[in-house]
Amino acid sequence: MAGPAERILDRVFLLTTSRRRHPAPVGGEAGGEWSVREAGPRWFALWSGDAARLRRLRVLLLPADWLGLTAEQDLALLQAQLGQGPWPGQSGRALREARLALRRALSRGV
Repeated sequence: MAGPAERILDRVFLLTTSRRRHPAPVGGEAGGEWSVREAGPRWFALWSGDAARLRRLRVLLLPADWLGLTAEQDLALLQAQLGQGPWPGQSGRALREARLALRRALSRGV
């Protein structure tokens, strides 16, 4: 169970992210039902590094839609978040491109 400080940070997480407009069906091997949330590049950079919180809250976090990532890049970020490697037929290229797009957005101060 999360202590008071963790509950406050959970609330900040929920306030700085939003539900994904077109959530992908999530379940099965992911261990039940998870929600998909999105955040701007700065908040994504902060919260994506907190894997324990994301797992505890059962949240899959993606960058905001306006960043313009492809579905393949989104999937690569989710796989990295879940600690899975690329699926057969996928290369690490999509993950590298997604991370590059995030770094560019952060460098522009978005």
